[in-house]
Amino acid sequence: MNYKLSYYTEFSDPIGKNQNHRMGYAVRSGASFIINNNIYNNLVNGELESISTDIFAQLKDHEFVVPKEQDEFLYVKRMFYLKRSRENDTLYFVIHPFAGCQLNCHYCGQKHQQSMLSDGDIPHIIDRVLDKLRKKPYKVLKIGWFGGEPIIGIALIKKITPLLRDIANQYNCKYVSKIVTNGQLLSKDKFICLIENGVTKFEITIDGPRNIHDQRRITKTGQGSFDDIIDNLQVITSSKIFIDNKKDIAISIRTNVDSDNYKQALKIPTILEEKGILKNLALYYFAPVYSWGNDADKNSLHLKDFSKLQVELMAMLMKKGLQYGIMPANQYEWNCIMHNEDNEVIDANGDISCCTEVSYVPLYNQSKYYLGNIRSENIEGFNQRPLSLFYKKIFTENSPCITCKVLPLCGGSCIKQINENRYKCTPLKYNLKDRLLLLFYSNKDKYELSKL
Repeated sequence: MNYKLSYYTEFSDPIGKNQNHRMGYAVRSGASFIINNNIYNNLVNGELESISTDIFAQLKDHEFVVPKEQDEFLYVKRMFYLKRSRENDTLYFVIHPFAGCQLNCHYCGQKHQQSMLSDGDIPHIIDRVLDKLRKKPYKVLKIGWFGGEPIIGIALIKKITPLLRDIANQYNCKYVSKIVTNGQLLSKDKFICLIENGVTKFEITIDGPRNIHDQRRITKTGQGSFDDIIDNLQVITSSKIFIDNKKDIAISIRTNVDSDNYKQALKIPTILEEKGILKNLALYYFAPVYSWGNDADKNSLHLKDFSKLQVELMAMLMKKGLQYGIMPANQYEWNCIMHNEDNEVIDANGDISCCTEVSYVPLYNQSKYYLGNIRSENIEGFNQRPLSLFYKKIFTENSPCITCKVLPLCGGSCIKQINENRYKCTPLKYNLKDRLLLLFYSNKDKYELSKL
């Protein structure tokens, strides 16, 4: 038999009433099956000839088994490069209307300023976007509003959005827009204004129950922000514009987790549920705190501990009737703005960068991540994207990624962190097996009917 069990597979612990089945997951294809223990033993012991022809064909089609002579690491490497070159149909610009923020979160690496993009910057931004659209046939123009706190600069969002929409239409692009906001200023009126200006995705941060959140996400004047955010969310999610357009509006809440708040973090879904907010969310998730040009990583949870916490959250949400991303959706995708040479970040100083985490962070002043300034007469010729070092570290013999079974899902993750010798691994590295159990119990009837 000239086939082998793919290195990039994972199996759950025994499941079912008699514990005689397991969930199997092919990382390379994203396929999952429930298989009996006999097939499992055949696979892990290399006894593939004992598997029936029809079942073997399914395993082969979904890359559970692969040609014996295949170098799987080289295959995965090639797939990343192929997908990057073929599926580059979205042009993504992140724009900072304002460099300041009313909050003073301890883990934020930004040194906030009072800089704001001006009306005079708008033509430069439009020209920059137009230049990209003229050169390549993009299908989607995606705009992300970021900061600082972008809602403080909502006047600029209102002025530039019609122009961005016009050029998207001119080049037959779908226009999509999202905003990352701390939520304290997201009143109903501002929410409606943003919706009217094309924003359909909102990402808001809540770091714990009131007493925890208000210690971490405190205003610069020393006031808490929890009550304001919750009140805003309650008003927004009960508003007519949200109810009438719910299928098109996605509100997500993120909790930034470290060793200070992780014990309280699991209380947040219940609080949101009691306030009538949780059922209206498109996504609720935890994100680990890590270095943002500062020493915030000193208080981070170990990734193994974070991975366990993430599974606990998923299990809790399942009990509440919600399922958010139990298994990853895509293989061979770098979800980083830096990998498309046309994607850019324009901050409130007019500086152009290729990373969302460098603006207003002193460590990265004049760094290789900056490409120029929109107010400059000659932007071309500035720094090139620092991708070569990243590729070298991920796809060479010395890389820890070589032995990682979730490489097809991660691709090395954050370029900036890798270039700084900080491997920002995905929690999937440690909790994929547990996620398979959740996947089974989330839709037990389906998997009972798909046994191999």
